[in-house]
Amino acid sequence: MKNIIWVSIASISLISGCVTPDSASLQETADVQKNIAEEVASSSGNQGKAQLSELEKVQIIEREKAQLNKFKQEELLPYQIKENHCQLLTVSLPFVMSRPGVFVTDFKDKCVTLDGGFGFSKNSDFNVLVIPGALYPAQLEMKGSFYNPKMVLMHLMPSGASSFEHDELLQKDMAQNFGYTEPKKPLSANPFMLQFWYLEDLKTAGDGASMSWVVPESSLSMWQKFYAGKISLKVVLWGRESTWKKTPLLKISGSLSCLNGTQFKLTVDKIGTLDAEERQQDMNFCTKSMNVMSCQKIFVSN
Repeated sequence: MKNIIWVSIASISLISGCVTPDSASLQETADVQKNIAEEVASSSGNQGKAQLSELEKVQIIEREKAQLNKFKQEELLPYQIKENHCQLLTVSLPFVMSRPGVFVTDFKDKCVTLDGGFGFSKNSDFNVLVIPGALYPAQLEMKGSFYNPKMVLMHLMPSGASSFEHDELLQKDMAQNFGYTEPKKPLSANPFMLQFWYLEDLKTAGDGASMSWVVPESSLSMWQKFYAGKISLKVVLWGRESTWKKTPLLKISGSLSCLNGTQFKLTVDKIGTLDAEERQQDMNFCTKSMNVMSCQKIFVSN
């Protein structure tokens, strides 16, 4: 089972929709421990200077455990009610949907299953990531002639809000992959904001929401074939889901295809987050084409 997050009682407070044990419950737990301690002292006093027998020690410990478990069960009651309807998340997020350029990234009503796995409430509201150029064509510009351009600009900026009001394909995906039993549109559809990019075939990298580069003489033939729609260009993109909260850095591998003189399409082959080692490796790669401070803003600061 992939990406199951195991949590303790203390860490459940990090999960949206859950509440932490209140101070009264914690005080009750402290009172139990105090009472047990007083009982131990009293038992010792009743026996003079004699030590408690091993059996008596065990009995007191077991009684303490039972009392503490009682309070823990009461604290967990809200979670248990929710857990009964909690559906285990068994796939990695962002999750690839059938519609190109659309990925499920988050669920509003998160919860914990009875086994302690990370999940979401049935038919919960959800968010999707929309990648410009993949869901819809993106804009292509050139400075100079198409045969020998002085500069090429490929914009991966959002061109407007995406609506999934009556998207039957999305509804079908949610039913098949997440067990949804009723139609539901995304709570929000957030665009992908490009921060760093690398065109593998052209050995060119840069930052910003647009890919802009000068076509070197050695790559003119490749560019002309790309512009004519005969070949695609391999690309790696780094960026984040544009939303009000902090989101993880995403890495996308794919290819670019020219549709006509003014538009291009992005085909996503792979998308995912980076662990610490991968992030460091990619930042080191970034510094080969950009200054360290700019790379740190992308791979470290955010």
